[in-house]
Amino acid sequence: IRVIEKNQIKIAFLNYTFGSSTGSAQNEQPFLVDYLEREKVTNAIAQAKSISDCIVFLAHWGTLDNAVPNDYQNQWAQFLLQQGVNVLIGTHPQVLQPYHMLSDANGNEMLVYYSLGNLVSGAQSSPQLLGGLAKFTLEKTTSGETSTVKVTASALDPIVMHYSENMNICNVYP
Repeated sequence: IRVIEKNQIKIAFLNYTFGSSTGSAQNEQPFLVDYLEREKVTNAIAQAKSISDCIVFLAHWGTLDNAVPNDYQNQWAQFLLQQGVNVLIGTHPQVLQPYHMLSDANGNEMLVYYSLGNLVSGAQSSPQLLGGLAKFTLEKTTSGETSTVKVTASALDPIVMHYSENMNICNVYP
C-alpha cells in the first residue's frame, strides 16, 4: 500500500479496477492488477487504516461515454463509504461525471469524484476532450491518542484537451 505523508497526514492510496482489456492478467498473473473484489478490498482498507490517517481510493470503473454513474459505481461507492474511505476518485468512462460528498446514517462521509473524464486524449468528440482535476483539502484533528481526518473543501478544476490536426502538438488547458 502506497502511503504519502503531507502536512503530518499519512495518506494511503488504494487502486482497483472492475476489469482489464484482457482477462489474462486476472487469470494468469493476478498479482499485476488489483480487481474490485469485496473481500480483497475490505482487507486492503483495514490494512491501510492501520498505517495511515486517511484513505484515497482510486477506482477504474463505470460505463464508457456515460456522464451519469451506473448502479455498479453507486453500489461500490456506498460500500467504500461504509468501510471508512475518505476520498474516492473514479476513472474509465472518459467523460466527466458528478462529484459530491456522500454520507450515511452512521456519520460516515466520503468525497466521491465518479469520473474525472480524460486528461490527455486523442478523442474526437467534445465530451471526451473535457476532464477535471480533483481538488480537495484534508484536515487532521487530534484529541489524545485519537486523530481523525476530514475533507473540509472540494472542487473540480475543468480542463480541455487540445491537439493539432496531425496530433503532433498536444496541450491540456484550464
